[in-house]
Amino acid sequence: MGTYLKTALVLLVAAAWLGCHGGSKTAPVSEKEGAAKDSVKSFPFAESPVFTVTSDMLAHQFDDDNVPRTEKPDTATVWKSVYSVLLDTLLCGEAKTSVDLAKDDTLLYRQYQQLRNDRILRLLYQKVVVDSVHINDSMIEAAYEADKESYKVPEMYRARHIVVNGLNMQISADSGLYRGMTEGEMDSIARARVSGFRDRIVKGASFDTLAMMYSEDKNSAEKGGDLGYVETASLVPPFDSVVIHTPINQISDVFKTQFGWHIVKVEGHEPAHYQPLDSIKLTLAGTLVDKAATERGKRFVDSIKADGQIAYDSKALLTPDSLHKPGDIMAVASPQDTKFGCDTIYFRDYIGSVYPYKRQKQIDTMTVENKQELLRLLAIRPFLSRTARLMGIPEDTAVTNLTTKIMDRYRTSYLKKKLLDDGYKPSDSELHAYYDSHLAAYQVERPVKVQQIIFADSNLAEYVRDLLNSGADFMEMVDQYYPGDPEIKRSAADLGYIGPGDMPPAFWLTANTTPVGKTSAPVKTQYGYHLIKVLEKKNTVPYDDAKFKIDPLLREQHARDKLRQAVESRIGGPPVIHWEKMGDLYRFPPPPLQTPFLNTSPKR
Repeated sequence: MGTYLKTALVLLVAAAWLGCHGGSKTAPVSEKEGAAKDSVKSFPFAESPVFTVTSDMLAHQFDDDNVPRTEKPDTATVWKSVYSVLLDTLLCGEAKTSVDLAKDDTLLYRQYQQLRNDRILRLLYQKVVVDSVHINDSMIEAAYEADKESYKVPEMYRARHIVVNGLNMQISADSGLYRGMTEGEMDSIARARVSGFRDRIVKGASFDTLAMMYSEDKNSAEKGGDLGYVETASLVPPFDSVVIHTPINQISDVFKTQFGWHIVKVEGHEPAHYQPLDSIKLTLAGTLVDKAATERGKRFVDSIKADGQIAYDSKALLTPDSLHKPGDIMAVASPQDTKFGCDTIYFRDYIGSVYPYKRQKQIDTMTVENKQELLRLLAIRPFLSRTARLMGIPEDTAVTNLTTKIMDRYRTSYLKKKLLDDGYKPSDSELHAYYDSHLAAYQVERPVKVQQIIFADSNLAEYVRDLLNSGADFMEMVDQYYPGDPEIKRSAADLGYIGPGDMPPAFWLTANTTPVGKTSAPVKTQYGYHLIKVLEKKNTVPYDDAKFKIDPLLREQHARDKLRQAVESRIGGPPVIHWEKMGDLYRFPPPPLQTPFLNTSPKR
């Protein structure tokens, strides 16, 4: 069996048994058999005369809408999710009688069929493969002994530490005390400080308190310097050696690592040992079941493949891929099946696997033989589906109960889209009306474009202004009178666009009130006397620039209005939303703390 064939079989078994779709998410609704609860305890969040929306329902809707779990949703997001849950529920009954997915939306219907087939093949896998695997205690014990070294727990120490780095002291709140000191002098001070901490601890001071107050490893300092149980191999030298050789409940001598000067207190020691079989028995049993099921599954697929019949369309095989249409027939699986009929493999099924096949085979062109091999691999799934039909699995309640729910979701999704998506496009008059009524939102932060000349003397500034008013060129006056290096005079004089906080108040007030094209009278600031020439003013973003951002806002508002109307017309008014419970929708654990001196490089 060739390398590609082996790989393809493994991938196809995984796809068939586990219901993979090549990593893509094509369905508009997800199949949830037991989604995790995000809230501490489910509670009513919105109520209507016909239906109550709970926090768990919102959690599912947030997942469907790809709302990040790492941040609390805003009010607009919650409102939309509440109304979406209500509308989905209200439309479900309507959709059952008004939507025939096979006729109304063939793409959604194919996706439904894909999910249904996945469920069928999962149950086939359970009945044929998993249920035939039996693992007993002697098999678990034998596997444990054969791989015992992988269950070895390394020697661990529990330790606290305090660390001070001399260079960090120069950027601390007391940095003024160390200004001008050399690196060596700072290092000596850091060592002396840590040594002083050790002396205080030996005399009875609390290690925990000193660590919280002075250790520069802030992550452990918050816990009194506690590192927990650590494997010495994860520590930088000589930290690892000090931990090993320091007696329990003793304080080490002062020592140095790349992170600074340390002292360590070792509080516990766990010698290397093997995990007891009882503690890993269930995990090991699961591993053995998975391994046996994989082998059993591969043998089963091989037998199905060997017995399966496939008829190729010879004309389709000779036609270049570039000339095919998605619906062209490439082959037929089980062509002689008079009981259930055959399964067709279309070009759209084939073309998605061509690139990985060519990459695996390291070829540039698909020959007829290559196409036949690939189509036979693709036929494994129809072969498995036929076996499932022979066993009556599609009629099993585990399949029908779930696929009925999936069909309900797909019908509802179709009806919802048809109801809400009316192709609305804002007109120019609507865009302009929104712009005119929200001018404050389109104010420019830096509305005035200016140039300046700075003078130390007000009389000279007045003189130059007279020259400018008589027709002198502003930049020529900059070259002659602006102080500083000639190479940078013009760039220093050209301030570009400025706003209220960019320059002193007197400068901004004068610039903002001077007409475009004019030069102001001298204005005094702490920098001297300024002549300000105003080149341009634009207080608001032009409509032609703003309308591209207004368009999606109006579309979103229209969609919200349609959603509101669809829900409230069905329930007789708005639902009661308990906004005071917003804070209870999600609970967020803090991110894990990182200890900076742990050695994260690969072990050798």
